[in-house]
Amino acid sequence: MRLREAQEAGEDGGQILAIESAIINFLAAEKTAIGCQKSIAKDFFTHLLEARGHSITHLKCPKDEAIAKELQELQEELWRESAAILAELQESDANKNIPQWHKELFATKLRARAEFPGISFDDAEDCYQAVVKDYGRVRRGVLLQAAAENQAAAQGLEEKQVRAALQGKIALPHALPKAAMRAKLIELTGLLTLLDGESYSNCEERAIAIKAAALKWKSEIHYWLGLEIKPSQTPVEICNKLLVKLELKGEAIARPGTVGKRDRIYQVSGMADPFRDRLLAAARRRLTEASPDFDESSVADGLEMLRDAEGDEAALEAIWQALKELPEADQRAIQSRRSAA
Repeated sequence: MRLREAQEAGEDGGQILAIESAIINFLAAEKTAIGCQKSIAKDFFTHLLEARGHSITHLKCPKDEAIAKELQELQEELWRESAAILAELQESDANKNIPQWHKELFATKLRARAEFPGISFDDAEDCYQAVVKDYGRVRRGVLLQAAAENQAAAQGLEEKQVRAALQGKIALPHALPKAAMRAKLIELTGLLTLLDGESYSNCEERAIAIKAAALKWKSEIHYWLGLEIKPSQTPVEICNKLLVKLELKGEAIARPGTVGKRDRIYQVSGMADPFRDRLLAAARRRLTEASPDFDESSVADGLEMLRDAEGDEAALEAIWQALKELPEADQRAIQSRRSAA
């Protein structure tokens, strides 16, 4: 299709194709070079030094626990300081004479507000947990879970970015958003089935099915999620690897059976974190309200009926049954707002 468009554009089309090809070739060469440098970094550096007449001796240095602890404490102090600054920054500061890194930090606050509607991030602890700590791992994990749960809305939100990347005068396929693809892989593996609070093990059907799906999509998982999936890994090992991408963790809770025949029982931890729940509810709400069949008035009416029936279990049950006739997007919005309240 791109070739046909270029042919229709005449001489300019050929020039555009040449530019696009040059961009793709450059990016391919750059990524190859970076990969090589990472894989042979020590050998390459040794070679450079020896070529300049230096004598190199490799020594194995054990990890210094005291220094590692001190560095971790220093990192925590820096994160806390950044979170405090971020919480105080407001729109009115944008035009003030503030350090450039403060402006860049404030951009992350605006992004977080857009991703999690209803959370202002004017609280230092909120900023620390979602935006600053571990460079936003909780934020990324929650967004990935919400997108995997609501694929249609997630893809709809990325449509504008896709159009901008592909429909410009010069197509930029490397600039395509990746969140929807990552979310799709999480959905395809069946990982979301583990988030029901039930335990799992190497003998449990869900874990076995997740391993089979992960092996089927192992190349895509390696490319998009950066995880290596091997047949030799157990179902639990694969499940726990994938859970990390949602900023969750599989923890052993029991080890029943006799000696030599024990199989650890695991459960997903991190799901009961109130702050993570608040982020997830906000992310779900954003996706739900981005759905084309979302109707704000229906949601408002539904919430009002539920509030009026508060305390009357029979009436509440009847209202919930009636609300099931609404589009799925409206039902999700009502549930998420009720939970947030």
